[in-house]
Amino acid sequence: MEILSNYSLRKYNTLDLNIYSKYFVILKNINDIENILFFIKENSINNILFLGEGSNILFSRDYDGLVIKNEIKGIQIIEDAIDYAIVEAGGGENWDEFVRFAINHNLYGLENLALIPSTVGAAPIQNIGAYGAEQCDCFFEAYGYNFTKNKFETYSLSECNFDYRSSIFKNELKNQFLITNVRYKLHKSFSPNIEYKDLRNYFEKNNLELSAQNIYNSVVEIRKIKLPDPQLTPNAGSFFKNPIIDKEHFENLRDKYQDLKYYAINRNYYKIPAAYLIEKAGWKGKSIGRAGVYSNHSLILVNLGDADSKEILNLANNIIKSVESLFNIQLEFEVNII
Repeated sequence: MEILSNYSLRKYNTLDLNIYSKYFVILKNINDIENILFFIKENSINNILFLGEGSNILFSRDYDGLVIKNEIKGIQIIEDAIDYAIVEAGGGENWDEFVRFAINHNLYGLENLALIPSTVGAAPIQNIGAYGAEQCDCFFEAYGYNFTKNKFETYSLSECNFDYRSSIFKNELKNQFLITNVRYKLHKSFSPNIEYKDLRNYFEKNNLELSAQNIYNSVVEIRKIKLPDPQLTPNAGSFFKNPIIDKEHFENLRDKYQDLKYYAINRNYYKIPAAYLIEKAGWKGKSIGRAGVYSNHSLILVNLGDADSKEILNLANNIIKSVESLFNIQLEFEVNII
């Protein structure tokens, strides 16, 4: 283990921003946490940031602290019951590889979450979700180190306060708890979930048999069509959350916009796709300076070439103002602003 100084994070954030961290370390072994703690104490470090694949983050400035890049690996089945299995994965494992591991072992529940750019350790923080599923649907528990309490802890499903793109790790334990391992309870019987409109249409159009592998493949194909590859077009994934509004607000909008897209959460609340709002406000495919809105999906902000964080935030804030003016809805960042 080597702790580096004044280290560029350009290859560790998918927006391709040339940001530097005062200190940087790659954590591959849980036993190295003790050495990191010693370094933190010796150098009086107050700021710590845990980094996965850097796919849901925007650095607004150089980071004055220690960035810990989680690369703890390993996947194993730790409990094999009749109708389910508990699978444990290291926090540094690639999320999509973990999903493929599950499918290859005939374990189900994660197939809708294919190709999400994330590590396993970052998945519970954001409570990642897509195509009608969230990681909390199969989450069992997370194990890791609390840098505030200076001890290892385990958090069960009920303790994680999972909500839409939110968790205890994103709020109360933000930059305090390093997730070293996550366990998921996966089913041995396959129960297909293709309620999401785009996914259901894809199956019908291609006359596909309902299987976990076909769901995985379909999601991959849909995502490739809609979303840019960060290696080719730097981006941080979905930049904004889909807002939730009350019934009165929803009915007012539906009267005004006949093509309004929405998802009924219950009788009183509705989720409106942020992409619809942004596109309706005229931002799809538009740019300000070197920051732009992706032409195929308006929820994605892209780096058009050597953009800095100020340009991307300026674009984001202009979009927020436009949407609020038009719909009386204030978009919230899904991307973590550092």
